[in-house]
Amino acid sequence: MAKPNAFQHVFNQPTADVVLRSSDKVDFKVHKIILSDASPVFSSMFALPLPSQDEDMCDGLHKVQMAEPADAIHALLGVLYPGKGPRVSNTDCAALVLQLADKYAMDGVTKHVRSLLGDPGFLRDEWSVLHVYALSRKYGFADLAEAAARESLQYPFQRHGMSGLHVMTGADYHELLAFREACAGLIDEYLLELRPCGWLELWELLTTVWGDGDDDERLECNRSRLRQRKAQILELINCPEGNGHHHVLWFQLHFCRQQKAYKQSVCGKSVTSRRLLDEAINGMDCKECIKWLPMQLIEFNDRLGRMLDDDIQQVKFSKFIAQRS
Repeated sequence: MAKPNAFQHVFNQPTADVVLRSSDKVDFKVHKIILSDASPVFSSMFALPLPSQDEDMCDGLHKVQMAEPADAIHALLGVLYPGKGPRVSNTDCAALVLQLADKYAMDGVTKHVRSLLGDPGFLRDEWSVLHVYALSRKYGFADLAEAAARESLQYPFQRHGMSGLHVMTGADYHELLAFREACAGLIDEYLLELRPCGWLELWELLTTVWGDGDDDERLECNRSRLRQRKAQILELINCPEGNGHHHVLWFQLHFCRQQKAYKQSVCGKSVTSRRLLDEAINGMDCKECIKWLPMQLIEFNDRLGRMLDDDIQQVKFSKFIAQRS
């Protein structure tokens, strides 16, 4: 525990007219007008008659005993006095400020911190993403909660473990998990069964990913391009030596590896990794096919990744969020 008054800060202005004393006995000399403008709670407090007891005074100034520790008060003052206190530069600091802003009805401070949490710098790693999500759910920042939830998809969920429960409620964590599971299941729609599939199922998968996706009118104008795409599909799984050798099992294994990678890191880039490409190429035992395989497979992987990212954007985050009073 810190010694009294050992906390270093700059809030000792001679023009101050009130002292905020933290729970760990650190005094901050500040101005009533600043606190009153920011908080109706402080405004009402300062409108009351001043106490006459010596224990309610500090260096001749009215002393307000705070329930919060020095680091929380210091963080809040950094917002109220821009350039003099600490900047809200991480989610831990944001949490301290939001808690005080909520307690003392400082709507302006809440809006300020909310705008900071929307900066990409606050979503720099999986812990920060979870913390932004938790704070956003707690204080009703719906758009930030969705942004953090979508950002969290790229991180393997088991790495979070139960750490999410340290910064959010069980209900919030359950909703985040439900959203993730819905997005993770999107890849299964491209190949409904994980068991070894037949030629027709594999053809359906490939035509879904490699088809033009244009409307009928545009397809009519691009028949040659469509024929080229179908030829590329055949090349991907049909050995060009003409010996009837199909690489269906090889492609099944590649797609199963993509499924596993995607469910770990739920984003399109997970199915386009160099590791997956290398594993697929190393698993191809046909010397003729290996000549053209890399470029064709790269294009397929990229198309699948883009389609999955588009599918994720279509999943409505709001449907997983319970309405609370």
